[in-house]
Amino acid sequence: MVMISGSCDQNDFGRGDFQELDLIEAVKPFSKFSVKAKNIKEIPNCVA
Repeated sequence: MVMISGSCDQNDFGRGDFQELDLIEAVKPFSKFSVKAKNIKEIPNCVA
């Protein structure tokens, strides 16, 4: 299973914005590998 999710603007992360949830920590108990791409250019390396 591959889960792709959205997030708040990364420049505002840590300010309590809407949709700000640490999804990586939330899914770790249910997955073998969890990663967050902080830049759109990182996505191919995260799913390869």
